[in-house]
Amino acid sequence: MKKFLYLTHLEISRLLKPLIALLVLLILFQQVLLSIAGKNTYDYIPYEAFFAASGAEIVFYLAFAAACGLCIQSVLSDYHGGKSIYTLMTLPQDRSRVHFSKLLSGMAVFLLLICAQWISAILGYALSAPKIQKVVGKTGPYGTEFIWEHAKNGLFLAFIRSGFFRLLFPLDPESLISTVAVLTGFLCGLYYGILCERSGKHIRILPVAAQIGYIIYILNYRLNTQYSMMESRILSLHSVILFASAGFFLWDSIRLVRRGAIL
Repeated sequence: MKKFLYLTHLEISRLLKPLIALLVLLILFQQVLLSIAGKNTYDYIPYEAFFAASGAEIVFYLAFAAACGLCIQSVLSDYHGGKSIYTLMTLPQDRSRVHFSKLLSGMAVFLLLICAQWISAILGYALSAPKIQKVVGKTGPYGTEFIWEHAKNGLFLAFIRSGFFRLLFPLDPESLISTVAVLTGFLCGLYYGILCERSGKHIRILPVAAQIGYIIYILNYRLNTQYSMMESRILSLHSVILFASAGFFLWDSIRLVRRGAIL
Protein backbone atom coordinates (compact mmCIF):
# COMPACT_ATOMS: atom_id res chain seq x y z
CA MET A 1 0.00 0.00 0.00
CA LYS A 2 2.85 2.42 0.80
CA LYS A 3 4.38 1.83 -2.63
CA PHE A 4 1.03 2.44 -4.29
CA LEU A 5 0.51 5.67 -2.33
CA TYR A 6 4.02 6.79 -3.23
CA LEU A 7 3.38 6.16 -6.93
CA THR A 8 0.08 8.04 -6.73
CA HIS A 9 1.76 10.96 -4.96
CA LEU A 10 4.43 10.99 -7.66
CA GLU A 11 1.82 11.12 -10.44
CA ILE A 12 -0.19 13.87 -8.76
CA SER A 13 2.91 15.96 -8.03
CA ARG A 14 3.82 15.83 -11.74
CA LEU A 15 0.36 17.10 -12.69
CA LEU A 16 -0.11 19.60 -9.88
CA LYS A 17 1.34 22.79 -11.38
CA PRO A 18 -0.33 22.56 -14.81
CA LEU A 19 -3.55 21.44 -13.12
CA ILE A 20 -3.62 24.46 -10.80
CA ALA A 21 -2.95 26.74 -13.78
CA LEU A 22 -5.82 25.07 -15.67
CA LEU A 23 -8.27 25.50 -12.77
CA VAL A 24 -7.32 29.15 -12.27
CA LEU A 25 -7.74 29.86 -15.98
CA LEU A 26 -11.12 28.10 -16.00
CA ILE A 27 -12.47 30.29 -13.21
CA LEU A 28 -10.84 33.46 -14.55
CA PHE A 29 -12.08 33.08 -18.14
CA GLN A 30 -15.59 32.18 -17.04
CA GLN A 31 -15.80 35.17 -14.73
CA VAL A 32 -14.61 37.49 -17.50
CA LEU A 33 -17.21 36.11 -19.91
CA LEU A 34 -19.97 36.34 -17.30
CA SER A 35 -18.98 39.91 -16.47
CA ILE A 36 -19.05 40.93 -20.13
CA ALA A 37 -22.41 39.22 -20.64
CA GLY A 38 -23.79 40.91 -17.50
CA LYS A 39 -22.98 44.36 -18.87
CA ASN A 40 -24.92 43.59 -22.05
CA THR A 41 -27.95 42.15 -20.24
CA TYR A 42 -30.75 44.63 -19.57
CA ASP A 43 -33.61 42.24 -18.82
CA TYR A 44 -33.69 39.53 -16.20
CA ILE A 45 -33.09 35.99 -17.47
CA PRO A 46 -32.61 32.78 -15.44
CA TYR A 47 -29.04 32.22 -14.34
CA GLU A 48 -28.64 28.94 -16.22
CA ALA A 49 -29.63 30.64 -19.50
CA PHE A 50 -27.31 33.55 -18.74
CA PHE A 51 -24.45 31.16 -17.94
CA ALA A 52 -24.88 29.24 -21.19
CA ALA A 53 -25.31 32.36 -23.33
CA SER A 54 -22.10 33.89 -21.93
CA GLY A 55 -19.99 31.05 -23.37
CA ALA A 56 -18.88 29.82 -19.95
CA GLU A 57 -19.93 26.25 -20.74
CA ILE A 58 -17.60 26.24 -23.76
CA VAL A 59 -14.74 27.21 -21.44
CA PHE A 60 -15.48 24.15 -19.31
CA TYR A 61 -15.44 21.87 -22.35
CA LEU A 62 -12.08 23.29 -23.39
CA ALA A 63 -10.77 22.81 -19.85
CA PHE A 64 -12.02 19.21 -19.91
CA ALA A 65 -10.10 18.62 -23.15
CA ALA A 66 -7.00 20.16 -21.54
CA ALA A 67 -7.43 17.84 -18.54
CA CYS A 68 -7.53 14.89 -20.94
CA GLY A 69 -4.29 16.21 -22.43
CA LEU A 70 -2.70 16.27 -18.97
CA CYS A 71 -3.67 12.64 -18.38
CA ILE A 72 -2.32 11.58 -21.77
CA GLN A 73 0.89 13.51 -21.20
CA SER A 74 1.38 11.84 -17.81
CA VAL A 75 1.56 8.48 -19.58
CA LEU A 76 3.49 9.45 -22.70
CA SER A 77 6.12 11.35 -20.71
CA ASP A 78 7.29 8.00 -19.31
CA TYR A 79 8.33 6.98 -22.83
CA HIS A 80 10.41 10.07 -23.61
CA GLY A 81 13.57 11.57 -22.18
CA GLY A 82 14.88 9.20 -19.54
CA LYS A 83 12.09 6.69 -20.36
CA SER A 84 11.08 6.22 -16.73
CA ILE A 85 8.61 3.52 -17.80
CA TYR A 86 11.47 1.00 -17.73
CA THR A 87 12.30 1.94 -14.15
CA LEU A 88 8.65 1.79 -13.08
CA MET A 89 8.16 -1.65 -14.64
CA THR A 90 11.26 -3.11 -12.98
CA LEU A 91 10.39 -1.99 -9.45
CA PRO A 92 9.89 -4.88 -6.97
CA GLN A 93 6.10 -4.62 -6.95
CA ASP A 94 3.03 -5.57 -8.93
CA ARG A 95 3.11 -3.70 -12.25
CA SER A 96 -0.63 -3.10 -12.05
CA ARG A 97 0.00 -0.58 -9.26
CA VAL A 98 1.58 1.75 -11.80
CA HIS A 99 -1.61 1.68 -13.86
CA PHE A 100 -3.87 2.12 -10.83
CA SER A 101 -1.81 5.09 -9.64
CA LYS A 102 -2.30 6.80 -13.00
CA LEU A 103 -6.03 6.07 -12.92
CA LEU A 104 -6.35 7.50 -9.41
CA SER A 105 -4.39 10.63 -10.27
CA GLY A 106 -6.47 11.05 -13.43
CA MET A 107 -9.67 10.76 -11.42
CA ALA A 108 -8.35 13.42 -9.04
CA VAL A 109 -7.73 15.74 -12.01
CA PHE A 110 -11.32 15.52 -13.23
CA LEU A 111 -12.84 15.75 -9.75
CA LEU A 112 -10.86 18.91 -9.06
CA LEU A 113 -12.00 20.28 -12.41
CA ILE A 114 -15.63 19.68 -11.44
CA CYS A 115 -15.07 21.33 -8.05
CA ALA A 116 -13.53 24.36 -9.77
CA GLN A 117 -16.61 24.56 -11.99
CA TRP A 118 -18.87 24.58 -8.92
CA ILE A 119 -16.84 27.43 -7.42
CA SER A 120 -16.94 29.37 -10.67
CA ALA A 121 -20.71 28.92 -11.04
CA ILE A 122 -21.38 30.15 -7.49
CA LEU A 123 -18.94 33.05 -7.86
CA GLY A 124 -20.46 34.03 -11.19
CA TYR A 125 -23.93 34.08 -9.65
CA ALA A 126 -22.76 36.32 -6.82
CA LEU A 127 -20.90 38.78 -9.07
CA SER A 128 -22.52 38.84 -12.49
CA ALA A 129 -25.93 37.16 -12.54
CA PRO A 130 -28.81 39.30 -13.90
CA LYS A 131 -30.85 40.85 -11.09
CA ILE A 132 -34.55 41.60 -10.69
CA GLN A 133 -35.53 45.24 -10.35
CA LYS A 134 -37.81 45.94 -7.37
CA VAL A 135 -39.42 49.30 -6.58
CA VAL A 136 -39.19 50.76 -3.08
CA GLY A 137 -42.50 51.82 -1.50
CA LYS A 138 -42.00 55.59 -1.46
CA THR A 139 -40.48 58.09 -3.84
CA GLY A 140 -37.58 60.29 -2.74
CA PRO A 141 -36.53 63.79 -3.86
CA TYR A 142 -34.61 62.33 -6.78
CA GLY A 143 -37.45 60.25 -8.10
CA THR A 144 -38.39 56.62 -7.56
CA GLU A 145 -35.71 54.55 -5.89
CA PHE A 146 -34.84 51.07 -7.11
CA ILE A 147 -33.19 48.09 -5.45
CA TRP A 148 -31.47 45.44 -7.54
CA GLU A 149 -31.71 41.95 -6.06
CA HIS A 150 -31.09 38.40 -7.20
CA ALA A 151 -34.09 36.22 -7.82
CA LYS A 152 -35.12 34.18 -4.83
CA ASN A 153 -33.41 30.76 -4.92
CA GLY A 154 -32.06 31.62 -8.38
CA LEU A 155 -28.87 29.59 -8.00
CA PHE A 156 -30.68 26.57 -6.56
CA LEU A 157 -33.25 26.63 -9.35
CA ALA A 158 -30.47 26.96 -11.93
CA PHE A 159 -28.91 23.71 -10.71
CA ILE A 160 -32.31 22.03 -11.00
CA ARG A 161 -33.30 23.35 -14.42
CA SER A 162 -29.94 23.25 -16.21
CA GLY A 163 -28.85 19.96 -17.77
CA PHE A 164 -25.23 21.16 -17.64
CA PHE A 165 -25.35 21.86 -13.90
CA ARG A 166 -27.28 18.65 -13.17
CA LEU A 167 -24.59 16.71 -15.00
CA LEU A 168 -21.85 18.10 -12.74
CA PHE A 169 -23.97 18.27 -9.60
CA PRO A 170 -26.46 15.38 -9.70
CA LEU A 171 -29.53 15.80 -7.50
CA ASP A 172 -30.65 12.16 -7.25
CA PRO A 173 -28.92 8.77 -6.81
CA GLU A 174 -29.50 7.62 -10.40
CA SER A 175 -27.98 10.77 -11.87
CA LEU A 176 -25.05 10.58 -9.46
CA ILE A 177 -24.33 6.97 -10.42
CA SER A 178 -24.65 7.93 -14.09
CA THR A 179 -22.13 10.76 -13.72
CA VAL A 180 -19.70 8.47 -11.89
CA ALA A 181 -20.17 5.77 -14.55
CA VAL A 182 -19.54 8.24 -17.37
CA LEU A 183 -16.39 9.58 -15.73
CA THR A 184 -15.08 6.13 -14.77
CA GLY A 185 -15.81 4.61 -18.16
CA PHE A 186 -14.23 7.51 -20.01
CA LEU A 187 -11.10 7.51 -17.85
CA CYS A 188 -10.55 3.74 -18.07
CA GLY A 189 -11.12 3.89 -21.83
CA LEU A 190 -8.73 6.81 -22.22
CA TYR A 191 -5.85 5.05 -20.49
CA TYR A 192 -6.67 1.78 -22.22
CA GLY A 193 -6.48 3.51 -25.61
CA ILE A 194 -3.07 4.94 -24.73
CA LEU A 195 -1.77 1.51 -23.66
CA CYS A 196 -3.08 -0.06 -26.87
CA GLU A 197 -1.30 2.58 -28.92
CA ARG A 198 1.93 2.08 -26.98
CA SER A 199 1.74 -1.70 -27.37
CA GLY A 200 1.00 -1.47 -31.12
CA LYS A 201 -2.46 -3.08 -30.77
CA HIS A 202 -4.26 -0.36 -32.66
CA ILE A 203 -7.28 -2.49 -33.53
CA ARG A 204 -8.22 -2.52 -29.84
CA ILE A 205 -8.70 1.24 -29.92
CA LEU A 206 -11.95 0.70 -31.84
CA PRO A 207 -13.93 -0.29 -28.68
CA VAL A 208 -12.63 2.90 -27.03
CA ALA A 209 -13.90 4.98 -29.94
CA ALA A 210 -17.26 3.18 -29.76
CA GLN A 211 -17.48 3.87 -26.03
CA ILE A 212 -16.75 7.57 -26.54
CA GLY A 213 -19.61 7.72 -29.04
CA TYR A 214 -21.85 5.96 -26.52
CA ILE A 215 -20.86 8.44 -23.79
CA ILE A 216 -21.67 11.34 -26.12
CA TYR A 217 -25.10 9.81 -26.68
CA ILE A 218 -25.67 9.54 -22.90
CA LEU A 219 -24.51 13.09 -22.26
CA ASN A 220 -26.77 14.41 -25.01
CA TYR A 221 -29.66 12.46 -23.50
CA ARG A 222 -29.03 13.91 -20.04
CA LEU A 223 -28.52 17.46 -21.27
CA ASN A 224 -31.75 17.51 -23.29
CA THR A 225 -34.19 15.32 -21.35
CA GLN A 226 -36.29 16.40 -18.39
CA TYR A 227 -36.25 14.13 -15.36
CA SER A 228 -38.85 11.35 -15.23
CA MET A 229 -39.25 7.81 -13.92
CA MET A 230 -38.43 6.49 -17.39
CA GLU A 231 -35.20 8.50 -17.33
CA SER A 232 -34.29 6.90 -14.00
CA ARG A 233 -34.59 3.37 -15.43
CA ILE A 234 -32.72 4.28 -18.62
CA LEU A 235 -29.88 5.94 -16.69
CA SER A 236 -29.49 2.85 -14.52
CA LEU A 237 -29.16 0.64 -17.62
CA HIS A 238 -26.63 2.99 -19.21
CA SER A 239 -24.62 3.05 -15.97
CA VAL A 240 -24.44 -0.75 -15.86
CA ILE A 241 -23.18 -0.85 -19.45
CA LEU A 242 -20.56 1.83 -18.77
CA PHE A 243 -19.31 0.12 -15.62
CA ALA A 244 -19.08 -3.16 -17.55
CA SER A 245 -17.03 -1.53 -20.31
CA ALA A 246 -14.81 0.15 -17.72
CA GLY A 247 -14.25 -3.23 -16.08
CA PHE A 248 -13.20 -4.75 -19.41
CA PHE A 249 -10.82 -1.88 -20.20
CA LEU A 250 -9.31 -2.13 -16.72
CA TRP A 251 -8.87 -5.91 -16.95
CA ASP A 252 -7.22 -5.79 -20.36
CA SER A 253 -5.05 -2.81 -19.35
CA ILE A 254 -3.69 -4.71 -16.37
CA ARG A 255 -3.09 -7.74 -18.59
CA LEU A 256 -1.07 -5.62 -21.04
CA VAL A 257 0.93 -4.04 -18.24
CA ARG A 258 1.74 -7.31 -16.52
CA ARG A 259 2.80 -8.95 -19.77
CA GLY A 260 5.13 -6.04 -20.52
CA ALA A 261 3.42 -5.49 -23.87
CA ILE A 262 3.69 -1.72 -23.53
CA LEU A 263 7.48 -1.81 -23.39
